[in-house]
Amino acid sequence: MHFHAVEQDADDILRARIADLLGAATSTLGSSDADADADADAGAGAHAAAAIHVGRLCPRCGSAAHGRPWARVAALSTPIGVSLSRSGPHLATACRAGGPIGVDIEEIRVVASRWDEALVAHPSERGLATTALEQARMWSRKEAVLKARGTGLAVPMAQIVLAEHEVIDVPAPPGYVAAVASEGLLVAASDQASDRGSDQASDQAADQSSGRGPDQASGLGRRR
Repeated sequence: MHFHAVEQDADDILRARIADLLGAATSTLGSSDADADADADAGAGAHAAAAIHVGRLCPRCGSAAHGRPWARVAALSTPIGVSLSRSGPHLATACRAGGPIGVDIEEIRVVASRWDEALVAHPSERGLATTALEQARMWSRKEAVLKARGTGLAVPMAQIVLAEHEVIDVPAPPGYVAAVASEGLLVAASDQASDRGSDQASDQAADQSSGRGPDQASGLGRRR
């Protein structure tokens, strides 16, 4: 996952990120396939940058002018999952070889200003998000899950139980939170370590929004 200026072209960013991903991962793209498919994937990866196609597809109306982003690499059997999210001046992108992925970034104070527990929290999660930081984290995690599932907000967030999904918090700019969701997603230890520093910045911004001291601000639920 990476952050960019919101005015940058998202399609160009996705193409570049997928090219980088394939360049770093061609040796492992076919690890879950038959040996023949693995060899074909490795060969295709070397030329993938020239054959990366990205676009949009709306699950509701079928339009290609908006909706969920998709990516396809010619002659590559391994699927490429991509996701986008915008908030304030920030554009978040995520891509993954081998399956779907969802990313979401939210501004803490904005979520707090429009928070409605009945619309966001599943009945089993009621009362878990009481601070601005906790609310923003729950919101971003659920949107990330819905994007990974491919439904977006066509499915109400209150129907999602976070404990049933693989979703993680990731480093975000001060005053923001971000999350990535994907079944079978592996998180590098270095990412987890860098998350601690980002959490401190987000905690401080949340304390200012909620009026709580830093000792009272905490994350919501269990990170995977």
